[in-house]
Amino acid sequence: VNGKSEWHEEEARYGITGTLQEWLSCAGVTLDTDPNTVLPDPTFPKHLRTMGFTLIFDFDYQSEQRLFSRKTVVCEISLRLQVAWT
Repeated sequence: VNGKSEWHEEEARYGITGTLQEWLSCAGVTLDTDPNTVLPDPTFPKHLRTMGFTLIFDFDYQSEQRLFSRKTVVCEISLRLQVAWT
């Protein structure tokens, strides 16, 4: 997102922002992706933009505390797409 895949605490303090196109790219799709590649169904139109979808963000937090050092927190974000009529 915004040409990055990692953010330090100072950079992400107020959130991580990106365009819809950038977030879809993280999920491996575009608005022109054929929904049948995600979930085969002969009734689907040719493009996701025509029918709609749900973009699901999964957050996996991990923290580590070592003696005499700061606590480290890492959040790995995964995106997946769910085809849905809207």
